[in-house]
Amino acid sequence: MQGGIYFWKFQTLNESKKAYYLLYNQIVQKRKVQLFVTCLVDQFFPEVAEATLEILKRFDIDVEIPLSQTCCGQPAFNDGLFHDARKVARNFLKSFRRDLP
Repeated sequence: MQGGIYFWKFQTLNESKKAYYLLYNQIVQKRKVQLFVTCLVDQFFPEVAEATLEILKRFDIDVEIPLSQTCCGQPAFNDGLFHDARKVARNFLKSFRRDLP
């Protein structure tokens, strides 16, 4: 990898850690994401959503949770109700900004 940082080139573990954190900060700094919380997680495992949010915050990632998000249509799709699933999915997609991952 040309121009990459090779951590084995550093003399001490401290130098390697400093280089790693410098690289990490360049990659992750000022990241913004939108969190999609599935209805299954919302209803049965809300602690999973909370843990996901906590992990993202630990990495200094700004998290936006669109409050208007609804069901994504997966249950209807799984039941073969493709027309209904398409309508629900279109509404769901409107909840998320296109300029963020």
